[in-house]
Amino acid sequence: MNLFHDKSLNEPELKPGYAYSAPGWYHITICTKFRVHYFGNIVPSVMPDPDLSAGTLPETMVRMILSEAGQIAEKYWNEIPGHFSRVVLDAYQLMPNHFHGIMQITDAPGSDVYTREKHSQPELGNIIYQFKRICSIKTQESGLELIWQSRFHNHLIQGDSDLQRVRKYIRNNPKNWVHDKYNI
Repeated sequence: MNLFHDKSLNEPELKPGYAYSAPGWYHITICTKFRVHYFGNIVPSVMPDPDLSAGTLPETMVRMILSEAGQIAEKYWNEIPGHFSRVVLDAYQLMPNHFHGIMQITDAPGSDVYTREKHSQPELGNIIYQFKRICSIKTQESGLELIWQSRFHNHLIQGDSDLQRVRKYIRNNPKNWVHDKYNI
């Protein structure tokens, strides 16, 4: 494991005493190094509002157009449960230079491809490390560049109202891009 001052470069700042392999819901944010826009662009999109009657003007929205690196990241994010049987994915959103996703670690029986240990709980840091690793390998094989920030951010989701709030935040992230702290 790559260590810097006795800390894993892939581990987030952790809540003291909390086991990040424990069943729970996690909001993950992973950034590219120096906030480089590898994953695509936010563009205007005119989309009709299905709740409006015919003849009304469509609402102007925005959407994320994925680059090839963005398509690779999306593909391998969605493959995580195939490698970590106790992981369930929820809402996610790729942005030009970062990624938000909700992940649930369950206590269901199974084994993980990467640990090859039956009944072991996947650790959040290892899951994210493997995701970042395969994305980096596959983008490089495609002749593209993708450099991740060494750490990632996480938020332990506390209950259904927090889960709904995080889902809404992720869903609205593209339209809030102009005000996003990661938009540099």
